[in-house]
Amino acid sequence: MVEEKGFVLTVDSFLSVTLIILFILLSFFYLTKTSVSSWNVVDLRLIVGDEIAVLEKSGLLEDAIKQSSSEMILSALNDTPNSYCFSLTVYDYSSALAPIINSVKSGCAEKGDEVSSVERSIVSRNSSDINFYIARLEGWVK
Repeated sequence: MVEEKGFVLTVDSFLSVTLIILFILLSFFYLTKTSVSSWNVVDLRLIVGDEIAVLEKSGLLEDAIKQSSSEMILSALNDTPNSYCFSLTVYDYSSALAPIINSVKSGCAEKGDEVSSVERSIVSRNSSDINFYIARLEGWVK
């Protein structure tokens, strides 16, 4: 009778270990299906939003519009991490078809597969005139 108990315990523990190993293998299979690139898109959206907020809050966008120069913008875009590319285009609100400033980060001529875009409206005051502009920052991973 003692021998039968040992057999049942052995089969029971073998089945338990087999189920645990199967569960672990299935969970690894499921976890490998989640790709890192799906998180990169979320990160890219946040980074593009942060970058245009920095350009706006630091006054670089308004200064670039007043001077009609993209040098300061290009310098700021070149200071971003190497793995990200950015393209900034500023349009006059009255004629949104023609960009007045266009700046692309150095070494980033070709856009990637996933491009994130954020737009901001900018109000610029020159003496008594108030002008409205739209700034669009596009970002992608190299």
